[in-house]
Amino acid sequence: MLSEIKLFWKILKNNRFTYILSMISTIFIQIFSGLTPIVVMVTIDSIIGNKGYKYKILKDIFEILGDREFLRNNIYILAIIIVILTLISCIFIFLRNFYSNLACENLIYNMKEKIYNKFLKLDIRCLNEYLTGDLIQRSSSDVETVRKLFSVQLVNAFGSFATIFLVVIMMSLINFKLAFISISSCFLISILSYIFYKKMSLIFKKTDETEASLFVFIKEVLFNIRVVKAFNKEKYILDIFNKKNNEFNLTQNKLMKTFSKFRAINDFLTYFQLGVVLIVGGYETIKGNMNFGDLIAFVIYINMIIWPIRQIGQLLSDMAKAKVSIFRIFEILDLKEEDYKKGVACIKFSKNIEFKNVSLKILDNLILENINFTLNAKESLGIIGSTASGKSMLMYLLLGFFKPTSGEILIDGVNINDINKKYLREKISLVLQESELFNLSILENIRITDKKISKDKVYEATKTAFIHDEILNFTSGYETMVIDNGANLSGGQKQRLSIARGLLKPFEVLILDDSLSAVDMNTDLKINNALKSMNKDFTSIIISHRVSTINSCDKIIVMDKGKIVEMGNNEQLLKLNGIYSKISEIQSKEYNIENEK
Repeated sequence: MLSEIKLFWKILKNNRFTYILSMISTIFIQIFSGLTPIVVMVTIDSIIGNKGYKYKILKDIFEILGDREFLRNNIYILAIIIVILTLISCIFIFLRNFYSNLACENLIYNMKEKIYNKFLKLDIRCLNEYLTGDLIQRSSSDVETVRKLFSVQLVNAFGSFATIFLVVIMMSLINFKLAFISISSCFLISILSYIFYKKMSLIFKKTDETEASLFVFIKEVLFNIRVVKAFNKEKYILDIFNKKNNEFNLTQNKLMKTFSKFRAINDFLTYFQLGVVLIVGGYETIKGNMNFGDLIAFVIYINMIIWPIRQIGQLLSDMAKAKVSIFRIFEILDLKEEDYKKGVACIKFSKNIEFKNVSLKILDNLILENINFTLNAKESLGIIGSTASGKSMLMYLLLGFFKPTSGEILIDGVNINDINKKYLREKISLVLQESELFNLSILENIRITDKKISKDKVYEATKTAFIHDEILNFTSGYETMVIDNGANLSGGQKQRLSIARGLLKPFEVLILDDSLSAVDMNTDLKINNALKSMNKDFTSIIISHRVSTINSCDKIIVMDKGKIVEMGNNEQLLKLNGIYSKISEIQSKEYNIENEK
């Protein structure tokens, strides 16, 4: 338990004082609640009855209110005292809930901020090790588990232990023999709870993992629902879902079965304790060793700790679940971040970009091998090649998403590892094949890099991308909302919106990573001509499967199996009669056939 306490203390950083106020309020709740049975005991034995006051301090306090005869004739005064004690307890209940929720909400706010900030700053290689659905589950379900722990469960746990501690002291003052019976029962329940807690921690870890797996699958199905329907695979998907859901259900059932066993034993020991106390206490009262008021007070105290004792298992169970969730959250928070402070931020991109003997391995798989080329400033580079030949990975290296296993990448003679990553990415505008759009309006998506960009500049960019007229034809024009990453747009429209967005970003290098693959060849040529007509004050890199898209580039490289197999301009490569020439010949025939139709 010590490690758990340290963990909870760590996560409460910056909110500890507020949370301590909640704990202090909890102590006062137990104190004022615990005084009520004393008032009842004195009323029965010393006010209504003729017994002497059990302790001098009680005599002094009650004599302030009046003598025995006065209190006996004005018994309502004692009822008012009980009401006042209850009201004071309620005030502290309010303070406890207020401070605990205030601390908890601040904690959760800061935790979510840290998690999402971590997602944005994570090294992309770390993100590749986790499924998106799993990350969402950690930042939602696990965070809510932590919220539940600190807003309710931890305060209740402290309150339960404080109640048991204070009540045991009060019971010991009334009758040590009966108090010993209660303490023995509490000790047995504590041992049982600890064993249960250890077992539940392991089950919760498995439950969380199966829940994450189910969450990931649901997210993937919803994201690819059109593929499922297109191939009539509803039954196949449902079978997989049922398998994963059944696995989650089995772990939940195991959890409930273990908890039910503990709850049954816990309840038996709790009520067995009450039964023993009533029998022994009744016997002691009949024998004259104990006052009737003492027995009534003792029974009230027993009832006060029945609920906390019964709740120990639930509280420990919740703490075990929260512990697993906290570790899963900290696993993400402890991942390596990209260093945005390191490196120079004064490169002008005025000379060249050079790849020197660059190779890249990912998980022992050779992705790129001995890449060498130089691209001068303001020149254009076309990259073509077979699928998975490493074309896009060249650009990911240039953006600093990955580091070369060997070799070096130089920009104006400076190693890319020595350039500030944030500065580097500010100078490079990347338009990907897979166009990622947000659930915002078309206008907001296009100028997401800078909300202050004027509409005239937006229109200029969309006209260059040949999407302006199509946007105007939408019902709400530029205010049309993009739904689910562009589900209400065609693939070509999404790509052209991404190109317009990329053109609005100030850049020194423009990279089009097969970002015209979803448009027809005529539109492809129109966009390329529009890009060429722009004021050529930047370096451009165009990745494509179409020769027509890159044939006017100053330099072209042909990739195959992670290597550069051909390099030159369009005329030089056609004369080689190699891969490039064959691709050009095939695509030229396809284009002529399409035009004849």
